[in-house]
Amino acid sequence: KWEIKSKPLVIGEEARLSCNGNNCPQNTKTWLGGKNYDLLCFDDQSKNPSKYEMTSLGTTFELTIKDLNLTDFNCEYTCTCGFQQYTNMLKVEELIYPPRLRKKDLTRKGKNIYIDVLIEVAPLPNCTILFEEHVWSANISTKEKHDEVGLTLFEVAIQQLVAPIGSICKGNVTLNCKVGSKPYPLFLQKIDICTDEDNPNLKLYAIIGSILGTVSVIGIVYILYFLKCRYGKGVGKSLQFENIKGTSPNRRQPCLVQLIDSEDRTGTTEDGTPCNK
Repeated sequence: KWEIKSKPLVIGEEARLSCNGNNCPQNTKTWLGGKNYDLLCFDDQSKNPSKYEMTSLGTTFELTIKDLNLTDFNCEYTCTCGFQQYTNMLKVEELIYPPRLRKKDLTRKGKNIYIDVLIEVAPLPNCTILFEEHVWSANISTKEKHDEVGLTLFEVAIQQLVAPIGSICKGNVTLNCKVGSKPYPLFLQKIDICTDEDNPNLKLYAIIGSILGTVSVIGIVYILYFLKCRYGKGVGKSLQFENIKGTSPNRRQPCLVQLIDSEDRTGTTEDGTPCNK
């Protein structure tokens, strides 16, 4: 007879069926079964290696079903050894259907996180919400959903507002669900709910930036003043416009302007008459 060696059975993982074959003649070990009840393996050779594998272990020989899915259940499987054979049905008992995300929506509400998640799983899980070092028990609501092979699946909805405490305000949000004896962490989203108050260094950086800006402006003004004092003090430039020969005597005399470091910016003509501004 054969029996299940890998318990609990888990969707997506391997299932191992072990058959006792005492005094089994050579070249007579076979496995049959599956959805179409066909030859699967013969003497450690597989007809479909990507799905089935056969291994002889002393007086026993095992059938490994890879990537177990729901279509592998409620099917008959037969192990034969010479003229002996044993047939039984693989039923959906002690089966784990790992949680699968059907919906996830995380939004920031102030300094809180609103989580809206829907998963499909069997049997009913025990879930917690993890945000870095913060852990909350998940408030779940469930709805039964029956599969065609007789498995009772559960639609688990989690709608919850969580409020992180302390200085940690950004990181990964993970839903940890324990199904049977197996843990399943489901990464939801990386989120940032930080504000300026959560990071006092931002204020310090702003103060330092303001001081550096002020010092830079003062430095530039000082440099300009230094250059003016060095190259402009006591230096005058005169602009003289001479009368063009043959011009009218009534024409206004050109103005001689001397640029000096003085409050008096009045120019004069060649005969000393002040220029009109």
